[in-house]
Amino acid sequence: MRLKNLLLAGLLLMGLIISCGNKENKNNKSEKYNEYVRFYNEIKDGKLNKFHSVYIQNFSDNDLNFKEPDEAGINAVSGLNPDIEYLDKIIDKMKKEVKKNPEFKELDKSLEEFLNAMDNEKSLMNEIVSYYKNGEYKKDNFEKGKQLHQKYMEANIKSAEKYIVYSENMEKYANKLSEEELKEMKSKGSEAGYYMSKFISDIKAFSNKLYQSEEGEFSEEDIAELKKLNQTAKETYNNWIKVKGERIGKEGYKLDEYVKFRASSENIINSMDNLMKYVEEKSDDLYPQSQKFSVSFDKFIDDYNGIIGKK
Repeated sequence: MRLKNLLLAGLLLMGLIISCGNKENKNNKSEKYNEYVRFYNEIKDGKLNKFHSVYIQNFSDNDLNFKEPDEAGINAVSGLNPDIEYLDKIIDKMKKEVKKNPEFKELDKSLEEFLNAMDNEKSLMNEIVSYYKNGEYKKDNFEKGKQLHQKYMEANIKSAEKYIVYSENMEKYANKLSEEELKEMKSKGSEAGYYMSKFISDIKAFSNKLYQSEEGEFSEEDIAELKKLNQTAKETYNNWIKVKGERIGKEGYKLDEYVKFRASSENIINSMDNLMKYVEEKSDDLYPQSQKFSVSFDKFIDDYNGIIGKK
């Protein structure tokens, strides 16, 4: 069981949502970064990947070489213009965001390179759709289709390479902002925002350690560290639930939604406790429970974004 395979979604979302927390005294820095978060979440959720999914399913064999599609596959890819138009709109929007102040240096650079790679890939998407929608494949017996396939696959690989660099920079920047925000909220006595963000930060630390395991095997030192991280999250949770409604409202949160969200965090704590039991018992149930934890934490993060978006 390869726990590391579960790492991606949890890490990417964790680093993002923490850093878009407190919008008090909102400035250009937070506005720009929040747009980066929204873009990153769309990628993670697969909203910009529909063309690739449909195309690969219908035009590639198991080795990703070109295969002649059937009529259903041709019709499927021919109807993807709206998805490509949406992708084009997002790319254009993010290219404008990159140019805005303040500069995020390496993050801006890596995002711009990723967007350029996506733009090239998008142009090939348009060529492919046009080729099949206009029936050109009937005239040349898929010859151009084979060439377009090769070009598209190469462009997709290039996009993936640029995405890796961008995602690494995004995570570094998110972690940096998270630390800055936690420090600022603590100094201001913003308990509602601080303990909410601190709880998510604690879960991230636990997740990072848990998913470092390739095969779900842990040394005694690893188990001791996981126990400590689990206990830290519990302590933060216990402080979080003590925050009064008056304090929550004063910090600009909608009380009912905040309280409901906070109550749901108990499920995360219980899930962590169960995971620790499976880790210590070296149980085969660890992998499926880790999957459930990853899914539930993704949902928790989505709910957090909803609360912050209404603040």
